[in-house]
Amino acid sequence: MIENNCRIICASAGTGKTYRLSLEYLALILKYYGKSEFSLDNILVLTFTRKATAEIRERIIKHLELLLSDNVEDMDEQNILLNNLRELMEERFVPLSEIEKNMLLSARKELICDQSHLQVMTIDSYTGQIFRNIVRPICNIEHYDIDTEAIIKIMPLLFKHLMKPIFRESLQDLLSKKVSRSLDDYTSFFRSLIEQRWLYYLITKRKSTRDSSSNGILMNLDPDADSTEYYGNFLNAMQELIQIVVNICAEKNEASLADYFNKEFKQLVNIESNTINAIYIMDNLKRLDLDAAEKLLTILDKSNIWSKQKISAKKYTVENTELQNAQDMAKLFLADYLILKLYIPEQKQILGIWSDVLKEYDRLIYRYKNLTYNDITWLTFEALFSNEPPFLNPQSADSATEFYQFLTHRTRFLLIDEFQDTSLIQFNVLKPIIEEITAGEGSKPFGGVIVVGDEKQSIFGWRGGERDLLLNLKDIFPALKEVKMESLKQSFRCGPTLMEFINQVFSNCALHQLLQEKEMQWNYARIESQEYKKEEGSEIEFCLRNLSKSADNTNKEKDIYQDFIECMVMPALRKDETGSIAILCRTNNELTKIQHVLDEYKITSLYQPNSSIIEHHYVAPLLSWLRFQAWGDWMDFIAFLRSDYVLINTKVLKQTLAIIARTLELQKEWEKPILPDFSALPIINTLFQLSLQQQGKKATEICRDLIDFCLPSKQLSERDYLNLQRFLDILATRMLTDPEKGTSFPDLLAYFNENANSENFQQVSVNISDSLQLLTFHKSKGLQFKRVFVFYNFYGKHRDTSDTISWALSYEDKTFNKIRDYGISLHYQKIMKLSSYAPLYLQEQKREQLEEMNNLYVAITRAEQKLHLYFGFQYKEGWDAYYDKYKSESLPVAICNAVQEIFMKSTPDERGVYVQKSMFELCEKDKTEKSERSKAIREQINSSIKICHHRPFDPANYLPAEVPDIKDLKKYYLIERPNLIGDLLHFYMSFIIRNELKEHQYALYRCLNRYGAIFTGSQIDNFAARCKQVCEHNPYLFTTRWNEIFTEQEIVENSKIFRIDRLMINTAEKESLIIDYKSGDIHDPKQLINYKNALLKLPALQNYQIDTKIVPL
Repeated sequence: MIENNCRIICASAGTGKTYRLSLEYLALILKYYGKSEFSLDNILVLTFTRKATAEIRERIIKHLELLLSDNVEDMDEQNILLNNLRELMEERFVPLSEIEKNMLLSARKELICDQSHLQVMTIDSYTGQIFRNIVRPICNIEHYDIDTEAIIKIMPLLFKHLMKPIFRESLQDLLSKKVSRSLDDYTSFFRSLIEQRWLYYLITKRKSTRDSSSNGILMNLDPDADSTEYYGNFLNAMQELIQIVVNICAEKNEASLADYFNKEFKQLVNIESNTINAIYIMDNLKRLDLDAAEKLLTILDKSNIWSKQKISAKKYTVENTELQNAQDMAKLFLADYLILKLYIPEQKQILGIWSDVLKEYDRLIYRYKNLTYNDITWLTFEALFSNEPPFLNPQSADSATEFYQFLTHRTRFLLIDEFQDTSLIQFNVLKPIIEEITAGEGSKPFGGVIVVGDEKQSIFGWRGGERDLLLNLKDIFPALKEVKMESLKQSFRCGPTLMEFINQVFSNCALHQLLQEKEMQWNYARIESQEYKKEEGSEIEFCLRNLSKSADNTNKEKDIYQDFIECMVMPALRKDETGSIAILCRTNNELTKIQHVLDEYKITSLYQPNSSIIEHHYVAPLLSWLRFQAWGDWMDFIAFLRSDYVLINTKVLKQTLAIIARTLELQKEWEKPILPDFSALPIINTLFQLSLQQQGKKATEICRDLIDFCLPSKQLSERDYLNLQRFLDILATRMLTDPEKGTSFPDLLAYFNENANSENFQQVSVNISDSLQLLTFHKSKGLQFKRVFVFYNFYGKHRDTSDTISWALSYEDKTFNKIRDYGISLHYQKIMKLSSYAPLYLQEQKREQLEEMNNLYVAITRAEQKLHLYFGFQYKEGWDAYYDKYKSESLPVAICNAVQEIFMKSTPDERGVYVQKSMFELCEKDKTEKSERSKAIREQINSSIKICHHRPFDPANYLPAEVPDIKDLKKYYLIERPNLIGDLLHFYMSFIIRNELKEHQYALYRCLNRYGAIFTGSQIDNFAARCKQVCEHNPYLFTTRWNEIFTEQEIVENSKIFRIDRLMINTAEKESLIIDYKSGDIHDPKQLINYKNALLKLPALQNYQIDTKIVPL
């Protein structure tokens, strides 16, 4: 019988994915290492980053060493690890047997002798192995180089190919809406075609054939279909709308028909004349060309085309409804018409160009043998599955023999980390391996797949990641149908305060109601913190800033980045700048701006920019100046004047432009070169004269002249100096290595443009340890920091897709094997939103919205102790109105509102920032306040009464006075340890006043601090759970009728001290209840009588009815 070990583990942020994977690895060793068919390299662990690979390898080795350690100091940690391992293997806790120790010793020795047996690698490395061993020989590739910049380097050759007459016309037609001086400006478009080639494969090779009709299926729409019916329906709807307006105009008889339409509609349809009528308007609508029709669609979508002043909703209620219905129908019919006339023809053009681009790109990479990781993954998939005929047919088990023999004979256990980041192409490479292992058809009698992931952290959809793969694994692999999805629900990253805040934000009722309304699946399970050591000093700050210039606020004139640094970052760093600190932003552009502000305030930060050095704010102006020297373009001269080198004001700029304009006029009139006279503008004149003096100089000399002239008075940051020096080094190197082209300004500028995105041209960062780091949300994934600042700008542009293809996909079913429908566009994606094919568009929008929500979840969950959230928006009516308007379009807006609800009852400080301290600090504060409120009754009760939560701990005092004969003495003293356990349970319950979550978390925190050296963490967790059950079964202890509650109350009577576990008083009804907790078998029946008698003698409790009750723990 084949043994199959399969698990699907959902692990939220900070719940110990790496720890769990190492446990799974050790469990497989203990279970199979003794079998003759098993070897360590039968276990393959796949991750997505080299950092994760190193962490898992290190954790496995560390755990092996710990389990085998004889060091007494390691015993507690060893027992915890072993206990967790036994629980995973569904075994009771017992020490390692000699056989198990020998297996672990042998495994450790094997891994030390040959680390290649510890198969932990990135998925790119694994695909690379398949490529080297199987694909490379098939494709006759003798050698190749991994080059992450291969696409950029090949692009000039690709452009040369695309400039051939056969392609030029179709390219010009497609790109004509985006006017640009050169093909280089379309690099992002062509790069997106290469990077999304998996999408091209899907829509050309894996289209569903279930529904071949064109009804509601965009991809089945015939581009040559007759469009007159669509436009006719649009005209009919418009005629209905116009007739209603005509009727109202005739009824009121107070203005011309033109006055009953809004300005934009009148201008487009040319109905400014006072003599127009309905026939005239309809005739103009019939003659609209496609550009005008597209503009009209935008107008129809933007607002009502009739005048709200002339046709008020209050007076013309029925007519407004009819007008709205007519406009909605006109918009729908016009969008459908434009889908046929614009969208489908463009889609056909894109697919044709796409095919040509991919064919030429493949020819070039086969020629030059420079491959990206994506190229290797694609070539692997293509060689194995997509060739015609394919090397392997994924639908035929018989044809997969060679592939399976190489891969699955060796790999019998596949452990995949961060599965939610798997792209569809990566998944299709892994899919046959997973199918074979889970089906149990391998050459060895065991196997299994263990998948760990979190769909809430899926943030790489833009590069092919598909979060729903994790959610639908059971539908994709029938063998996993009965596998239960396990969730990790304990956080080891942050303390209880921060964890509770995260729980509240992402469990927000309004947020999940919105998700439900939008039919989006985003499940969140409550996570409990286990990191009580990080609780001290925990802090959350929240700032919601309206920076609208028309809003009534004090921050409207302030730059959002400056405000963020001044109100949130600087105050926090002044208080504490120790430990790991990070500022997280959505985009690199935002990080660059924040870095500039930090530099201005002399705050050292570590930023690893992806930006090219030619985009640096002190390098780009130098290139503008060199362009001015090369071609004499005055716009480059103006760009330099407006840069950080000069920063001329608007007045001087206007004067400069006027002088240049006048000079150009004179040149044209006199037909000879004329130099402008800038003598009235000293700084401009000095720079222009400098440009004349520099003619004939080398580029390095020119740049140094400018730096020496403009920058001495400016205080540059270390980062700025490093990047300037790097730029000058690149210039000098180019001039030395290629003297001919290195001295030619046009050639030099072309060299910089061609290599702008190469690794050597990236901006330089300041390398210092333990510094403030600047990271994008994507770069922060998998990391954690003591203090995290999250900056989110709602009115910023988080991703520029204007020069890349946009697409929408729907799959045939949950296996993601075939697509049901698709749409691709460069310019017209918004037309789909308004058409009959809107569901396809909205489905893609849902995916993007969920991914944006995931981005914010990833950012917020990076903090260990201190979290600072800054949200900026612009809306003159304020946040509530902004939320109502945009919540359905942006899930981060709903998240921000969930945060605001948490602080709703709080008061911001002088910075406008809300602050939440550690809940344990708040507990102590609550106790102090409660003590003040109870001062009167305390004084009345007795001066000898005191509250004591900190009883001195002395194990020597914990010996029972009497032991029943029937007890097993060894078990009683050494295993159950009833006195120590009882003391812990009493100590825990002493902090529970109203049965609130924060009280339980604080109680657990105190117990871990006090008893952590005696009991393991899991044992204390079990005792805490026992106390929670007691609270659940005795709700009367926490009713509001008891307005005063005292725990661990000491009363002195006749030199005797009585300690009451819980005393509850109702001062209004003069009632009191004494609670005595009992955790063991030994009870003193006189104890409660003594408590009651002592209380009755107190003056403050005269005439009180005092009852007693025992509560078992």
